[in-house]
Amino acid sequence: MLAQWREALSPCRKQLRSSFTCYRRAKKEWKQAEESRWQRLTGRSAKLEKVCQQLLLEFLEVLRFVIKGLLHIVRLRSTPPDPVRPVLTERERTFLEGFREQHDAEFSVMADRAKLEPWLENCFDRLVQGRTDRIRRWDRDHQAEKEQQGRSWGKADSLLS
Repeated sequence: MLAQWREALSPCRKQLRSSFTCYRRAKKEWKQAEESRWQRLTGRSAKLEKVCQQLLLEFLEVLRFVIKGLLHIVRLRSTPPDPVRPVLTERERTFLEGFREQHDAEFSVMADRAKLEPWLENCFDRLVQGRTDRIRRWDRDHQAEKEQQGRSWGKADSLLS
């Protein structure tokens, strides 16, 4: 039974060991930077601290997956573990929250089948109308050039005939 558990968890163990090694290396670099006054003044120490925190969160996520996987293998948990999710940085999190807030109405419409088709038709109509407006605007803005080219083609046609 232990051999089966070990075999089932071997990829997870490798990933756990790898993420812990990366975290340990980053923590060592950060501690060395903390001891150096120059690196503290230039801000390298703070950057390394953020990297260390990010790697710690990634390690903890892999650890969560391994523990839940082990509990599932030994039948103490009925569902398999959720896959390892990437840990979001603060900047990515704020971007995704802004994106969600900006497009929340579209997402809710896409989830409702009754509203989806009219919404898609409306979007398509707006795209077609926008394209038509751009063509008309270009035509109006370049009317003088078109007339000049028409006159030059007329002259060329009269010379050829």
